[in-house]
Amino acid sequence: VYLARDKRLGRIVAIKTILNGQFASPESKARFFAEASAAARLDHSGIVSVYEIGEVQGQPFFSMKYVLSLIHI
Repeated sequence: VYLARDKRLGRIVAIKTILNGQFASPESKARFFAEASAAARLDHSGIVSVYEIGEVQGQPFFSMKYVLSLIHI
């Protein structure tokens, strides 16, 4: 997960990518997009909102609300 700025909307977001990136199998990419799509349909205060799902140069990603965690383990 990466911290990023959404240039179009001017907000800080978290970007989640698939581990193997452009080398991920079609099955792994399908599972990744299914997870992102399922999360995007949820609306609950305990679940982080998904903003965008996509792929750039073969790298699947989804962006979500950035949540600052102050919990230290």
